[in-house]
Amino acid sequence: MSTLVDLLAEHTTLSDAAAGHLQRLVAEWQLLADLSFAD
Repeated sequence: MSTLVDLLAEHTTLSDAAAGHLQRLVAEWQLLADLSFAD
């Protein structure tokens, strides 16, 4: 299974800083998704 870093390197021309920012943003989305389904 490919990681986000692998996919970004293969399919985009994002800088390392932009890729790092995107990775942090996706990590925050996971937390929000987990909390939104908590009772």
